[in-house]
Amino acid sequence: MNNKNIATYFIENGITSWMLTLLFLIGGTISFLGLGRLEDPAFTLKDAQIITSYPGATPQQVEEEVTYPLEKAVKQLPYVKQVKSTSVSGMSQLTVSMKNIYGPDQLPQIWDEMRRKVHDIEGALPPGVGKPRVVDDFGDVFGILMSVSGPGYSYADLTTYVDYLRRELELVDGVAR
Repeated sequence: MNNKNIATYFIENGITSWMLTLLFLIGGTISFLGLGRLEDPAFTLKDAQIITSYPGATPQQVEEEVTYPLEKAVKQLPYVKQVKSTSVSGMSQLTVSMKNIYGPDQLPQIWDEMRRKVHDIEGALPPGVGKPRVVDDFGDVFGILMSVSGPGYSYADLTTYVDYLRRELELVDGVAR
């Protein structure tokens, strides 16, 4: 059907044209009303990192003895979309991405299950390997960066003041950390 036939069809069938226009109008209105309107909308990162130290080990040892077993265990989870790993001297880092079908409501349970899976494999890792840490909150966004300095004050005095300031700021609504 070419463009001339489409135009002719809709001219000759006015009811179909009006129904299609009405359908687009209603669908567009519903979609518009469902849009988020926050200035800083929430977004969910579906990635976590598993960081494990292995002091004194070469990158190859880290890969074979730490990274590979952790990758194998994590890939058994049905939620996992992709696992990227980096093995360097003394450290293994895995970045685990979850499938897009999981939202912010399911992710805390998924991270807990991943922590259990990593905890189960800890006993199979060689001696000297540090406890693997699962970091799932590295995507927090900070809106303000503050610096505290004071000529004539010691580092200990500034640290004490910063701790007090941090406690006070955490009491403000909307501040997470």
